[in-house]
Amino acid sequence: MKRIKKFYSVLLADDSEDDRLFTRLAFRNHPRLKIVEEVTNGEEAIAYLSGTGIYRDREKYPFPDLLLLDLKMPRFDGFEVLGWLQQQLFSGLKVVVVSGSFLPSDIARALE
Repeated sequence: MKRIKKFYSVLLADDSEDDRLFTRLAFRNHPRLKIVEEVTNGEEAIAYLSGTGIYRDREKYPFPDLLLLDLKMPRFDGFEVLGWLQQQLFSGLKVVVVSGSFLPSDIARALE
């Protein structure tokens, strides 16, 4: 029998305080989605996912089930994070790209 998770942990990677606020508001009444951490650039997202630096303690900073990833961030953009993820073995991690870009080239590149 497959065990159903009580909630899904979410890492929110977005440099916009407004976007993070709207995401928190959207998730606040959802019983199965819990934002476990918010980071503001790609470098922090990679550190969190790899469990390095301040994110070493997996009790405090659990590995997420879902990454909400903005494409346009400083210090490694979302594309660089996606490239790094392709070299990792995070089989259970789901990634959702969040962007205000409607450029076909950005969409195609993110899907690669």
